[in-house]
Amino acid sequence: MQIEVGVSRLTRPPVDALIPLAKQLEASGIDAMWFADHFLNWYPPSVWTPDIFAQAATEPSAHTFVDPAPYMGAVATHTLSG
Repeated sequence: MQIEVGVSRLTRPPVDALIPLAKQLEASGIDAMWFADHFLNWYPPSVWTPDIFAQAATEPSAHTFVDPAPYMGAVATHTLSG
C-alpha cells in the first residue's frame, strides 16, 4: 500500500518564494501540489493574526491570493513532475 501526500498552500504570497517552496516540497516527498483559489481558502479576519498564521505579520489581509494558473505553469517548469 502506498500513501500519497499533498499540500495546498501554494497560491499565497510572497510570489518569489513559490519555486523554492515547490522544489523543497518535491524533495521532501510530496506527491501532489494543489493550487487553490480564494474560494477554497477563506479565513475569518478574527483568526488572521500572527500568533495563529505567521504570514499575518507581513500580509494584512487573509484574502490575498494569486491566480493559480501561472503558478502551476511556473512549478511545472521547475519540478521533475512538470
